[in-house]
Amino acid sequence: MTITLDSPEAAAAATPYLLGFTPEDSLVLILLDEGGANVTMRMDLPWGADLEWLRTLLDGIPDPVPARAVLLVYSHVADAHVAVAIGNWLGDVLSPVMDVKDVLLVSDGCVRSVVCPCQECEDRAGIALTDLEDHPVVAQCVAAGLTRLKSRDDLESQLLPVDDGVSQEVAAILETPYGDRGDYEIRRDELESQALGLLTSTENLDAQAVAVLAHACADVHVRDPLLAIIIDRHEADETVLASIRTRLTYAVIHTPTEFAGPVAATLALLAWVDGDGASALVAADTALACDPENSLAPLVCHALQHGLPPTTWGKISRDIPMDVLRGRRRRSA
Repeated sequence: MTITLDSPEAAAAATPYLLGFTPEDSLVLILLDEGGANVTMRMDLPWGADLEWLRTLLDGIPDPVPARAVLLVYSHVADAHVAVAIGNWLGDVLSPVMDVKDVLLVSDGCVRSVVCPCQECEDRAGIALTDLEDHPVVAQCVAAGLTRLKSRDDLESQLLPVDDGVSQEVAAILETPYGDRGDYEIRRDELESQALGLLTSTENLDAQAVAVLAHACADVHVRDPLLAIIIDRHEADETVLASIRTRLTYAVIHTPTEFAGPVAATLALLAWVDGDGASALVAADTALACDPENSLAPLVCHALQHGLPPTTWGKISRDIPMDVLRGRRRRSA
């Protein structure tokens, strides 16, 4: 479902849903095409002159460049005048290549346009954010399955480790060697089948199930075919990822930190495929915090930073035979 942003008020009302949380001290760039919001990018405001910050943001704009954009600058702790200067500066940078429809300042519970330099507009309080809570675009976002949290901290807290009986049992299981190295291919096929069944089931996950998912996500020759199957089902029915992501989230928080990285990275990729960039980035950051050597999480981060569409991974994996994904033969040139 396309989110239609036909006014500055609609952009301000929709942004927390498009991101998944309400940003603070951030610059948000909403790129628009004829169908509506195309890409939504968020970056922390720089605290000083920083050309690398600008370069990172510009690198995230997709090619071809969308025709229109709306800029929103969120000032929480940052000085509002500095935030406005950054927003207008970036608007000037982008204006030769796209139509910057508006630059909006969100500060002190209000949103107002800052593109007009006159004192009357400068003194105007703007529209209260509470007045936008029942804006029609919010209904569009809810109908599209988009939700919002109060802040990114709330998003991060959903992946914090839980120390309970299940977690302790998972730790004990994962400290025991899994299977016999001599029957690797048989074990790998069984692991893929078990993991797929657990992710698509509606039964509660116990400690053994969480351990199975941790092993499956850690083995690239199990994880990649598993992802290919799940994404193929997602393309036929976009509702399938909701429960799978919930089950993987449960697995992440009940898996010991030293084993949780691959599970969080798998969750990050599926969140990206599901169009939830905010959750994908938080899960990728969690994966790298648990496992700095993880190779999947940086791919997700790169995709998000460069505005690659959620369909990208599916298109790539669809061209690779399952025997190659499962490690049974090499891909021919």
